[in-house]
Amino acid sequence: MLRIGITALFVAIACGVIALAFRAGAETSWGGLWLNLGTEIIGIALTVAIVEWLFERRRLQDEARKMAWRVLHELDHAVWVWQGGHREFDLSELLALLALADDSDPVPDFTQNLLMHLGSKSQDTLRHEPDVPRAKPQLERALSSLAPLARIRDNQNLLPGSQISAHLREAAHDLAGALKIHVPDTLPSMAALRDTDAQKQEWRHFGKVLGA
Repeated sequence: MLRIGITALFVAIACGVIALAFRAGAETSWGGLWLNLGTEIIGIALTVAIVEWLFERRRLQDEARKMAWRVLHELDHAVWVWQGGHREFDLSELLALLALADDSDPVPDFTQNLLMHLGSKSQDTLRHEPDVPRAKPQLERALSSLAPLARIRDNQNLLPGSQISAHLREAAHDLAGALKIHVPDTLPSMAALRDTDAQKQEWRHFGKVLGA
């Protein structure tokens, strides 16, 4: 904002100086001097404006990249609690687990809360910080895919596991694109490591089975 104010100030000064030049007569020595000074000031103002735009663009790109990583890791954590697998982040394993998810997978309250939190944060970001995701369209699309998870319990029936998986999978693909992470053509087999049992989800989330 400071640079924008400085640019506006330079433009205002330049306009005033050029007005003085024409009042004095552009063909006179004083008028020519004022005219040259005015055009020089406009050149400075344009330079400041371009530098400001480049700085702001770079800042938004950096913020968008940090946000994409943060959202992807939060998504990966929610999927790990829900579906199991290795705890360390691996995009191919994440996508493989989501491809196996279906309507029979239980979604306990605490897992619902993780997914709702992911959706609510995405919704709030799109509403209150639109400039950052807009800097990377794939990040904006990912947040739009996750936003419906905020309403996972709005209806009498819980959102089916296949629909939850579809939202997460779309978001994961877009986040990978925003971060330039290669999406493998072939996904690993995760059937042996996948465990959606409600108690196992509880153990992964809390570190223990409550009441045990």
